[in-house]
Amino acid sequence: MAIWSTDRWRELSSLSAGFIFATIWFDMMFDVKLIDCCLSECSLEEISSKQTVISAYYSQVTWYAPPPMRILLGFVMVMGIISSYYSWKRHPFLWFLQPLLLAIVSVMAAISTFPACYWLGHNPPEPEKFLGSSCRVFTEHGFQLGLVFLHILLHLFCVKQSNLAKKEKLDSQILKKKKLLKIKKK
Repeated sequence: MAIWSTDRWRELSSLSAGFIFATIWFDMMFDVKLIDCCLSECSLEEISSKQTVISAYYSQVTWYAPPPMRILLGFVMVMGIISSYYSWKRHPFLWFLQPLLLAIVSVMAAISTFPACYWLGHNPPEPEKFLGSSCRVFTEHGFQLGLVFLHILLHLFCVKQSNLAKKEKLDSQILKKKKLLKIKKK
């Protein structure tokens, strides 16, 4: 007998994906401050004023946060990968697709996004380089958000399909019992 049922693993997978989605969304709230400068010309003063806010945010979330908070997102990402595997380990393609989506997000965050955010928060360069790095981080966050959103959509769709299959099985069992009761009454 398994320690956790498939439903518990699915709940943990949902919670993990939701937490990751919310974290990336919150980061994008700061990234978006410079999106107008990424798409069109902005003055150096305008970039510098926005740079101060973004640098302060990224220095807080990458370094000055208390130690448990710094490792929380990494822990949630690992738990999301593990739980999404166990949620769908008997499914024909979700057993590798769901964990793969979160693994791509996790590896991309560890290798590229987090170091770039750390650099933006601790060694803010001159405004032109800062703008380029901020636009790259915004693009990475958007890609990661899309992957997590796809993970959530697949999860919701397959949970619905799984629940429909359970309902059909339960309905067929009820029909069998009703038929048996009718036969016994005769």
